Amino acid sequence: MFKLSKNKGKNIIEIFHEVYNLKKKNSDQKIWCYYNCDQNFFPTNVEEIFEHPKNFIEKYIRLSGKCQIINDLILADKKRNQHSISTFLIGMHLYLNVKIIKDNIDTKIFNNNIITQTNLTIEFCYYWFLICLYHDLGYVFEKKPEEILKTNFFNDLTLNLTHPDLKESKLIPSIITQNYSKYFYYVLIKHNKLEHGIIAGLLLFMALNQGYVTKQNNQYDETIVTTDVIKNEIWNDIIWPIIGHNIWYINKNDSAQKEKIDNYTKTGLKDLIINEPVINIKDHPLLYLLCLVDSIEPIKKITDLDCDNNVFNNKDLMDYKISLSDTKITFFNHKNVINDLKYWLKFSNTYSSTTIEI
Repeated sequence: MFKLSKNKGKNIIEIFHEVYNLKKKNSDQKIWCYYNCDQNFFPTNVEEIFEHPKNFIEKYIRLSGKCQIINDLILADKKRNQHSISTFLIGMHLYLNVKIIKDNIDTKIFNNNIITQTNLTIEFCYYWFLICLYHDLGYVFEKKPEEILKTNFFNDLTLNLTHPDLKESKLIPSIITQNYSKYFYYVLIKHNKLEHGIIAGLLLFMALNQGYVTKQNNQYDETIVTTDVIKNEIWNDIIWPIIGHNIWYINKNDSAQKEKIDNYTKTGLKDLIINEPVINIKDHPLLYLLCLVDSIEPIKKITDLDCDNNVFNNKDLMDYKISLSDTKITFFNHKNVINDLKYWLKFSNTYSSTTIEI
C-alpha cells in the first residue's frame, strides 16, 4: 500500500497538500481518487477544491454514478462541504500513517469473504470517499426540517428507514442497527430536527439503489450477480457508518444527563444508555475512523472561518497540528478537540487533553 512519511507535528494545511498530491505507486493516479480520469478532471491545487468544494463533491460523486439525489439544495452549505473534504483528506492521512487504523480496516475490508470469493478489486478510498462526501449531505434537512417535512421526498426517505435491502452490517455495533429508526423519530419529535447522519445514509442508500436498478436493466445476468453482491454486502458496510456517526449515547453514571436518560428510557432507547464506549477499532473500524476524524476536523469548529475567502489563510487552521505514530495521535494548539471522544470511542490507557492512543 501507499504510505506518507511520519510527521512531527504537521499542520493541517500541510497534510491537505501532501495527501492531495500523493500518487499511487508506479502510477499518475492520486491515492484519494478511486476512478481513473483525465489528470485535468480535478484541480491540480488543493486550495482550489476548498475554494469550490461543491464542484469537487459533485464531480467525484458523478464519476461514481451515485449522484441521483445530489442537487444544489443538498450542497448549499459551503462550510459543510469544506468540512466533508477536510474529513476525507485527514482520514486518508490517518489511514496511511497510523498502523493500528490501517491494519484493522484492511483486515475487515480485504479479508471479507465476499470480496475474495468474487475477485473484486476494491480499495479503501472507495469506501472512504462515499462515507465522507455523503456523511453530512443530510445537514440541510436538519437545518430546515419544516421545508422537507411537507414534501414527498420526506415520505420516500422514511419509507427507506425499514427497507428490506438495508441489512445489518457486521462492522457496526448492533445497538445502532437496532435503534436507529427509533432514534430518528425521537430526534424529530423531541427536538423538531431531522437527524442529518441518518438522512445522509438514506440518501446514499437511495442513490445506490436507483443506480443499481438502472444498471440491472442494461446489463447481462452475470454482471448483475456481482453487482448484487456489492449491493447486499459492501454498500451496507458504507451506508451504516454514515447512519450511525451522529447517534448520541449517554453515560448512565452522568448525573448531568438525568433528563436525557429519562427521555431515552421513555422512548425505548435504553440501549443507548451505556456504561462504556461501544465503538472500537477492531470491530467497527470504518465507523471508528469517521467518528474520530469528524470530531477532530477543524474547519467546522472554527467559528470565525470565512469560507468564502481562502481558508488556508486562517491562522487557527494554520496552527492546528497533529503528530502521528503507529497507535497514537497527538494534537498541538487545539487541546479541546478530543475532550468528549472517550465517552463513545474506545481508547487504550493513554488519553489526555492532547494525546489519544487507539
